[in-house]
Amino acid sequence: MASNTAAMRNGVRLRERGKIFARQLTVLLALNAFFVAGSFAQSTGDGAYTKAQAAMGKQVFDKTCAICHGDHLQGGPGPALAGEQFLSVSQFQKISAEYFYHFMSTHMPLTNPGSLTKKQYISIMAYLLEENGYPAGSQELTDKKGQLEAIKIEPQH
Repeated sequence: MASNTAAMRNGVRLRERGKIFARQLTVLLALNAFFVAGSFAQSTGDGAYTKAQAAMGKQVFDKTCAICHGDHLQGGPGPALAGEQFLSVSQFQKISAEYFYHFMSTHMPLTNPGSLTKKQYISIMAYLLEENGYPAGSQELTDKKGQLEAIKIEPQH
């Protein structure tokens, strides 16, 4: 009888610990969602790049990328980098600006991959964001951990 009572007390303690753990986990997940959402809102809603940065990106794009991707990012020998089809495919595949930037900086331009400076690649990324409806802001786009990752390439409403 005594062992049954001890086992019941242990069972009650385990259930109480489980409830406490579940509450702690819920709070941690809520905090994580809050900070991720805040980071995303700051990255895109408040502007993820500057107008000047996008203008510089357009200049670099026109010289090094337009031959394959078109003067207006509509595509050509290379895929389109703006517009409904590009955005819907990117959204479906859950592509972030981080992924796109990494691919660009290691594989483009096709004839000389990785030949541009980090600043040029980031500026091109700013130009692509601008052309796909992302708002400009007062802070330049950077390759700092988390900033590009928080920007999902998807239609802007």
